[in-house]
Order: sequence, then structure tokens, then C-alpha cells
Amino acid sequence: MRIMLDLPYPGKKQRLHLRDEKMYVKKDELVVISSCKDRASYNGYKFIYVKTDRIGTKKINENKVIYSDGECSFDVISQIDEDTLLVRACMDGVIYSKKAITIGSFEKAAYMEEEKIDLISRVEADSIALSFVSDDCEVDTARQFFPGKEIISKIECQEGIDNVDRISKKSNIMLGRGDLCIYSNYHDLYHNQIEVADACRRNGCKLYFATGILTSLIHHSRPAQADIIDVTNTLLLEPHYMVLNYGVVEENCALAVDTINRIYERIR
Repeated sequence: MRIMLDLPYPGKKQRLHLRDEKMYVKKDELVVISSCKDRASYNGYKFIYVKTDRIGTKKINENKVIYSDGECSFDVISQIDEDTLLVRACMDGVIYSKKAITIGSFEKAAYMEEEKIDLISRVEADSIALSFVSDDCEVDTARQFFPGKEIISKIECQEGIDNVDRISKKSNIMLGRGDLCIYSNYHDLYHNQIEVADACRRNGCKLYFATGILTSLIHHSRPAQADIIDVTNTLLLEPHYMVLNYGVVEENCALAVDTINRIYERIR
């Protein structure tokens, strides 16, 4: 079995922290998000703590805070101070501690910690996947850390799309569609997929497709129509690999694989 390590470097997601493991929110409920723990009792609202400083000063895309890959979102009502936001839930949802939350743009990691490099070396992974790669120079840096390993650049932001031709000349590519829909215009997803696939073919690198593949099988015994069309369009782009979400593997892995194989045989 081959091992692939998915690293936050060179991009770093913001993580939320709750008092308990999870929090239930109702549509239109007000919630305080802050990088100061002493704001927890602000007017009795539910509270989300993030370790990112000065979130109240960030430029927030479309005035929305996004939880995970969009399972829940919040409209920003006001910036209470430089560290605190008051937001309103756009839908009912369940928020889990330590999951990703998007407040403005993602952060770039300044460097790779020495102890993390040592840990990765001891794992002896075959492939290293780098999150939020936006330029080919980040691939060059990774190769210094991990000589001889397969480097997979995850394209998850608009900068990665803009520079995918240069990046795909130096590494394999994984299209991370969940984050890409947050950190770029989600209306462009279909065209972005085509652009990335064209760059990979042109430069002879491998292409991985990830996020949102047959996720209807987490809760249903048959794939949704939209999922079938999505898989068909994805296979027409001739990817080398398709990455299934954990929930799909846990609940319906055999059916997901069979569905992909049957569609592939049909269009081949």
C-alpha cells in the first residue's frame, strides 16, 4: 500500500475551537467569532474561538464566513473590534470543534517546522501533497525538504489556477474542489477543471480529482443524478486518480467504486 501525506504547508487553514465537541446553530441565530477567549460571554451569544489574530480587520469575501467546505455559512453582521465578529447563521447546522473555518483569505505558512520534517521522514511516505500551492517556487522548496518523493500540488485557490501551467511542469496535481469553491469564484469550477486537466495533459503530469465525488452515497443507497453527471464529466477529463471522501468510503465504498467503473466503461 502506498502512503500519501497531506500537508498544510505551504497554505494553512484557519481552525475553530469550541467549549464542547460540537455546537448546534439555527438559521438566523447570532454567533460571536473571536480570537480572544474573553469574548465568550459577549451578550450571551454562542461563541466560536479561532487562533487567527485580528479577524475583525480582515477583508471578508462576499461578507460571509464559511464553515468547512460549505456545510454551514454565516453572514457578517458587524465587526465588534479588531479581534471579534458578530455573525448570523444562514442555515441550521452542526459545527464541530477543530474543523476549518474561512474568514477572509487563507494564510501562508512561513516555513516548514524541523520537527515536522523529521516526522514526515520517519513515516516514509511515497507521496507528499502540499495544500494551497499558488506558485511553482513552492514546489521547488518542497523538493528540498523531501528529495525523491512524489510531490502533489493541491490546486485550491485562484492563484493556483492562474499558475497551474508552471506548477504542473514541476509536480503532479490534485484539484481540491472543496476549498477551490471557497477561495475562487465557484461559478468557474467547471471551466477551472478543464483548465487544470489541459495543463496536466500538456505537461505530462498526473492528475488527482478530490472532494465531493459521489457524496450522496453517504446518506443514500443510490447516487444522486448530479453526482452521476459529475463523475461522468470528471472521467471525460481523463484523471489518473479520483479521491473519495472518508464518509463515502465508510458508508458505501464498494458501490462508489462500482459506479465509477461502470461509468468509465460506458464512456471509454
